[in-house]
Amino acid sequence: MGGKPVVAGATYDITGPELLSFADLTALAAKVSGRPVAYQSVDDDAFDAGLREAGVPDDVRGMIVSFGVSPRAGFGEPLTDTVERLTGRPARPIIDLMERHRSLLAGAEAT
Repeated sequence: MGGKPVVAGATYDITGPELLSFADLTALAAKVSGRPVAYQSVDDDAFDAGLREAGVPDDVRGMIVSFGVSPRAGFGEPLTDTVERLTGRPARPIIDLMERHRSLLAGAEAT
């Protein structure tokens, strides 16, 4: 049932079962929510400034901005089977998560 044991101090490249761009994710969110969804690329400094203006704390802002830095630097590629090797189960596609939370994507209040 389980996969290989996790090795303390090891670094693992984790991906889902498919490589998706931000445009791909936007299209999936629009499909699942039934609402128009747009993606606009902004540079890291502008993104950070917008998060700062919105009151996002410094340590959290850096983490959020890094979400865009990593894919541009090639992290998340190539596709890996790390999830399955470690857990014994295949990684699930992001659309599964989106469909599970369809009401949130569609703008319904969280319960």
